[in-house]
Amino acid sequence: MTPSSPAPKRGSNSEFVAGGIYPGGTGTIKDIYYRLWDYNGALPPNSQMCVECVFAPNDNSNDGKDVTVNWSVGPSNSYTPDPADPGFYLDLKGGGHLIDSSNWHFVQDTGFVKNCGLDAKLLDGPTGIRCLIGSELTLVRMDPPKRDNLPQAPLAPGQQPQAPKRINQILVPTRAKWAWEMKGVRPAGTTTTTTANPTSNGSGDHTLASLMASILTNEDGAMDMADFPAKLLEICTLSGVKGTARVKLTKAAKDASLISAAAVENGFVLDGLSIAADGKMSGTLSTE
Repeated sequence: MTPSSPAPKRGSNSEFVAGGIYPGGTGTIKDIYYRLWDYNGALPPNSQMCVECVFAPNDNSNDGKDVTVNWSVGPSNSYTPDPADPGFYLDLKGGGHLIDSSNWHFVQDTGFVKNCGLDAKLLDGPTGIRCLIGSELTLVRMDPPKRDNLPQAPLAPGQQPQAPKRINQILVPTRAKWAWEMKGVRPAGTTTTTTANPTSNGSGDHTLASLMASILTNEDGAMDMADFPAKLLEICTLSGVKGTARVKLTKAAKDASLISAAAVENGFVLDGLSIAADGKMSGTLSTE
């Protein structure tokens, strides 16, 4: 099998520090993969596993230059990049398992899942974590998770406790536009609706694109976008879309990028779309 991502490589600790001093900002994931990462040039079995992300700012942060971000996963004696397809999956060794005190778990759980609504199961799909490529993130520096289980050296008689050392903060996502949302489609290989895809209903049968197509059929191929919100609610009712699925669809219908992606998916022409602060729309949608 031909690897679709760079083979594991070794680097010095300075690479991690370089990524760590980036203050944060908004940009796009250009690449992301697992790699082996050495603390100060240490050799296995002391190597660490990390997730390396090549991040391209689009808000002029870092002078618009790409940033390499490393999130530590754990020691290489527990897992390593899958030798059959490096970069996609973790190959657990022996009793190896992902630990919830790692920076990568914190980034996933607090950042991608809680802050950004990602269904973490997507990271186990056919492209692994590389399904995130093309997604737009806002990264903010936060304190890493506390590791209360670390051993503490006892104080010698008369020794005073030292002041806590400065915590090296890590970059955590606080907002995301997923690559598959911007394309108006679910990630390849997924068959169920996820919280990361606000255009689908609970059964996966209705998307913003499919309902848009139904609306335009009823409107003889052309409509004023000012009528779109009301028409969407109407078609949701007729199609039996209820509850959370309905909320997700109506929320997605207020996002110009998702509306545009749905139009592109159908091959429709969207002209002059504008969404005011109060949600009112202008523009036209047509089949030609």
